[in-house]
This record gives sequence, C-alpha cells and structure tokens, in this order.
Amino acid sequence: VLHPHVQRVKELMYYKDDAVAKFCASLALCTGPGSDGLLLALSRVFDVVAVLDSIKDTKACLSNDLSVYKRAFAHCRADVTNADAIFNSNNALQLFLAEKGPLLSALKAAVHRLPGAEESICAMAHLCAEALEGGWCLLP
Repeated sequence: VLHPHVQRVKELMYYKDDAVAKFCASLALCTGPGSDGLLLALSRVFDVVAVLDSIKDTKACLSNDLSVYKRAFAHCRADVTNADAIFNSNNALQLFLAEKGPLLSALKAAVHRLPGAEESICAMAHLCAEALEGGWCLLP
C-alpha cells in the first residue's frame, strides 16, 4: 500500500541529482549577452526546486510513512529477491528525508564549483529584479 508513495519520494531523491546536473550545465551556457531567456527559465527552475525543497521539509508524514514502510519491509525481507538493494535505497531515502533543504544545498554546492557561475547568478538576480519592478508575471 505504501510502496507507490515511497517510490515517489525516492524519485524526488533521484531527481535531485538530475536537476542539479542539468541546472549547472544550462548555467554554464549563460555566458555573454543574449542569454536572458535561458536565465529567466533557470530562475523558474530554481523556484521549482526551492518549492519542492520546502514541501519536503514541511511534510512530516513522509518520514512517518517511510518508517511504517521500513517496518513492513523488515517482515517480508526474506521473501524479496533484491532485498539488499531495497534496504540500501530505503536507508538513503531516510538520510535524504532527515536532511533539511537537500535540493538547494546540492544546487548551491554544485554552482559554487562552476567557473564563472557568479556572474550568471548575478545576471539572473538582476533579471528577476527587473521582472518584479516591471510587473512581469513570474508565476506560470
């Protein structure tokens, strides 16, 4: 019963690595003029990542459901063929849920390693400030 719900949270955990890698790859392309559209798109992606992180941190039911799932899995572990892989995945998920702000933390660490990312982030912040001052719609 809980497996589909736990699987969705695991997908969020795996999404973190993909989103960070693609965000950094796209940010590396934002050097020079003419990249305003890409910077605005990246600011929207950043907003989505921040919202997902906030939702994950405010939902205590995720940790509770995982605890129930792990207890149920412990009873049927002998009957499952890939039990060790599932056990390791559940432990990684528990660490992911215990960490506060894992999506933004991973994104911040990855962006700091990019050469020249500071200028692109400043340009993105400037575009967002212009959008707010100009009354542009920042919401989808």
